[in-house]
Amino acid sequence: MKKRSFFAVLSVLIILMILLNIISFSDEQNVREQWTRLSTSRIKIGPGSAEIEPASSVTAGTVHTWTIRFKVGEGGLGINDGVLFCIPHGFSMPQYLNLPLSKQGTRDHLIGVSGMAGFTTVSCSNPYTKIDLLMNFEKDATRLAEAKNLYAIIKENSLKKGDTITLIYGDTRYGSPGSVSPFFAQQFDFAIIVFRKINLNKIAEFIKSPGRQSFISAAEDYYRIAHSPHLDVFGGRAEKLIVVSPSVVEVGKQFDINIAVRDKYGNISVNYEGEIEISKISNAIIPKSLIITSSDKGCKKFRKSATFNKTGVYRINIKDYDNHLTVVSNPIRCVSSGSAKNIYWGDIHGHTLESDGLGTVDDYYNYGRYASFLDFCAISDHAQGVSKIIRETAIRHNHPGEFITFSAYEIGSSISYFRDHSPDYEDISYREGGSTEPLERFGKKKVILTPHMHGGKWKGFDSDIVRLAEIYSVWGNAEYKGAKEKKYIFERDPSRSIQEALKMGMKVGIIASGDDHAGHPGYGNWLRRPRSNHGGLTAVIASELTKNEIFDAMWDRNVYATTGERIILDFNLNNHIMGEEVYLDSPNENRILKVSVEATAPIRNITVVKNNKDWYTVKGKGVSEEFEIIDNEPIKNIDYYYIRVIQEDENLAWSSPIWVSVK
Repeated sequence: MKKRSFFAVLSVLIILMILLNIISFSDEQNVREQWTRLSTSRIKIGPGSAEIEPASSVTAGTVHTWTIRFKVGEGGLGINDGVLFCIPHGFSMPQYLNLPLSKQGTRDHLIGVSGMAGFTTVSCSNPYTKIDLLMNFEKDATRLAEAKNLYAIIKENSLKKGDTITLIYGDTRYGSPGSVSPFFAQQFDFAIIVFRKINLNKIAEFIKSPGRQSFISAAEDYYRIAHSPHLDVFGGRAEKLIVVSPSVVEVGKQFDINIAVRDKYGNISVNYEGEIEISKISNAIIPKSLIITSSDKGCKKFRKSATFNKTGVYRINIKDYDNHLTVVSNPIRCVSSGSAKNIYWGDIHGHTLESDGLGTVDDYYNYGRYASFLDFCAISDHAQGVSKIIRETAIRHNHPGEFITFSAYEIGSSISYFRDHSPDYEDISYREGGSTEPLERFGKKKVILTPHMHGGKWKGFDSDIVRLAEIYSVWGNAEYKGAKEKKYIFERDPSRSIQEALKMGMKVGIIASGDDHAGHPGYGNWLRRPRSNHGGLTAVIASELTKNEIFDAMWDRNVYATTGERIILDFNLNNHIMGEEVYLDSPNENRILKVSVEATAPIRNITVVKNNKDWYTVKGKGVSEEFEIIDNEPIKNIDYYYIRVIQEDENLAWSSPIWVSVK
């Protein structure tokens, strides 16, 4: 009898667990559908208009007060109707006090307000109308990243057409210093959404419940006004020069010298003017100087008769004496014609307004090409496939030999990269952690599935299409849990680490990217809410800059990762390059490892990591280092080796592994 009761209770518990999972999944699906309906490309447009004052451009990281004025359109606004004002991410947090009228304007009120950056007040043209102000985060709600969403809800006395609701963001009347503009340059859309009959009881439930809820889902209806106000934020005073040239050039062939002038936050300095002098280098023909004016927007890509006449490694010194700016270029290896493969640099993980980032898809690619000087790039917005707009934009920006783009999308915490730009990728049923068949059906070497660090376990990533894994991004270092340099943000350990994947037997090449949400591929440092680590770069070893060559190199794992510096890293084992699998005749056969590094700062150390253990370390003596070492320990099953480089400035580079086993 007791045994029967036990199984009855167990059955009930199992049924309850299944129901809870179904409910949880259903809630998640409902919220996701709600966010999708609110996307700027799908939400319906309705009456009303708005303006922001002042509407003039501002410098990144400066303090201001803005007045956003909404004019009621046809149909007016009744009780429990209202307006959702979206303050884009990057701006300081809106603050408000929900005090009774008797307290507003009193000493208690002033004590609460004084010093609050972003203090916000709301009023309307009808003096008899009472408005409540609520705030919440809505992830993806307006496709404006994680906006700070302010709900002005009418509690008493309706508003008619022509009435206004005024939001003062950064109200200084009570001691607040104002509101802080983002630290990154971008065009910011202050979306305005009108809602009807919001259910306050449901909102109260949302506030009490854990997690992030979409308040707008409590409304009977909503729409976006046709033309939301926007602000342009630009880079400030020039603080540093950035100079980028190809990592590999041929003797006697011209190459580009790319220069960007950036402010203290890393934005392009738009008002910079100056004359840049380029140091003389023996065995080289290089332009002596370059004059940059404000019309260049602080960013100049130019091609002169810059050539090296002798093989070797060069670094170009650049100075601006008037503005006290100096910089040394990335290392440039000059080789004889056809003697070596090239190294191409890219950022293939970032977000735009099409999901939870900022900026248009065109702006994203233009920034990657002309401000970050990337060779290849991809937009990986969150979706269930590659959207039409992202696919068509990638096609438009793809220029073989100059700049390569890939169709891609992110779901969960894994990204799919496609060899071509087929419309077949617009709707894919793959869900992270499940079967990879929906991706595999496109054919061999057509898609690469790439997990990154901050989500779930390695379950579901045992497919042949999983060729790469992301070791670093703005989130930080995911080589192993608790990595010290470039720590994982929020002081959390990544739930997926590269060493954990290698230990499980996964054969993945190592890449790094941005995961930047400010639309700045190749030079970003912004997550959905906070500033973060500087984004990383992926280096691809390939013969030429074409889609097929870059994709093939990614598939073959001929890649390495850096924390954003263009470090030249060579690693081979018995003349096999990084990413390859080596098969020996005997477990006792020697493995000859050769390592060469040309760094962008003095080298602290270079470590050969064998089977996740630091096996051999060389201390740096400058910016260049090379060594050779032999491993003659018998192979037990499969050994794998990769290289970790740490510079004195704490920037890193990691090679992809080389795997060794017996035939």
